[in-house]
Amino acid sequence: MIVEWFTPSPKPALEWFGLLSGTLASMGGGGTVAVASVVGPQGPPGDAGAAGSTGDTGPTGAAGSDGNDGAVGATGSQGIQGIQGDTGAAGATGSAGADGADGATGPTGPAGPAGPQGDAGATGPTGDTGPAGAIGADGATGAAGADGADGATGATGATGAQGIQGIQGIKGDTGDTGAAGADSTVAGPTGPAGPQGDAGATGPTGDTGPTGAAGADGNDGAVGDTGPQGIQGIQGIQGDTGAAGADGATGATGATGATGPAGGGTFSFCQVRNTDTSTNINQATAANIPFGGTNDATDSDYTLASDSITVNFDGVVTVQAHISQSIPRGAPLVRPNVGIWITNNNTKVSGVGQTGYIRNADGHNESSSHMSTTFAVSDGDVIRVQGEERAASGTVNQIAGESQVTVERRT
Repeated sequence: MIVEWFTPSPKPALEWFGLLSGTLASMGGGGTVAVASVVGPQGPPGDAGAAGSTGDTGPTGAAGSDGNDGAVGATGSQGIQGIQGDTGAAGATGSAGADGADGATGPTGPAGPAGPQGDAGATGPTGDTGPAGAIGADGATGAAGADGADGATGATGATGAQGIQGIQGIKGDTGDTGAAGADSTVAGPTGPAGPQGDAGATGPTGDTGPTGAAGADGNDGAVGDTGPQGIQGIQGIQGDTGAAGADGATGATGATGATGPAGGGTFSFCQVRNTDTSTNINQATAANIPFGGTNDATDSDYTLASDSITVNFDGVVTVQAHISQSIPRGAPLVRPNVGIWITNNNTKVSGVGQTGYIRNADGHNESSSHMSTTFAVSDGDVIRVQGEERAASGTVNQIAGESQVTVERRT
């Protein structure tokens, strides 16, 4: 609670108001007018008042006076040289200056080009006549004519050898030197442009103006909307692996399975090698390769021929073919490659082996092609190996005894 006492009217103008030792005092021209105050306990805070409307913008304050000029700043570093400007137009030719004094004689310049050849000098006097040549030998005497009619006149003797040539006359005097050529009238090239001048110094920076007075605090703004949820934090480090659990109890033994059928089957094989070395196996169209001739192993399951093996059973076989080949020495063929495959009754039953590339250079004139496959056969089927050129054409032959075909009966 606050209690104030005032002096009777008219109330003098107050000159000072303040809090002195817990007592409010107001003083005017006539001294202390009223003193007294008892500060009671603070009441509960009142409800927040509604936000007041924004006040009108106050008038703009007068511009502050210009600050004093600041000290001249240090000269900045020289800027980089600018791009050379275009060559200016040629200035008017100045008037000729007065003739300067003759300079010292410069060093002798290099010799000029040779002038044109002068006119031929007058012909020198004729040299003395050389001595006469020696007299030639007499010609041979003609043969005597036959008796009776007068003989024919003998042939004229051979002319004597020509005398030696006289010495050459003295060389005439050299002609006068031709006149010097006229001076060139073509102007020399323009000299290079001079360097760009240094950049001017940077002007001084003015003083910073005084800071304006801080404006009054605005009313509290309305509470903003709740912001979006933050992104999820990174996953924590995985914890240590827990201890392994105890082994479970052993399960009961299962019943014994039924006994499988007894093993069995028939096994046989044959193997042959070539004797043919003259057949060209590098043909443009597929052709049978004569791989037989030497029987390494066989039995009654197979009937052998020079270029085929006939099976005499029903079952499954594995066939392996190895064809060794070469180019005749001195042949011009280069870089052939024979592809091979296996047929049953002339039907292809395998992929194509294409490892037979031959360079025919630096001693590389031999190679081999390979293929292996497994398939079912019937009694009487005929197995063959076919080949065909897969690169350069020309003659490629087998190497004696190095091509080999094996048929192995599986069932």
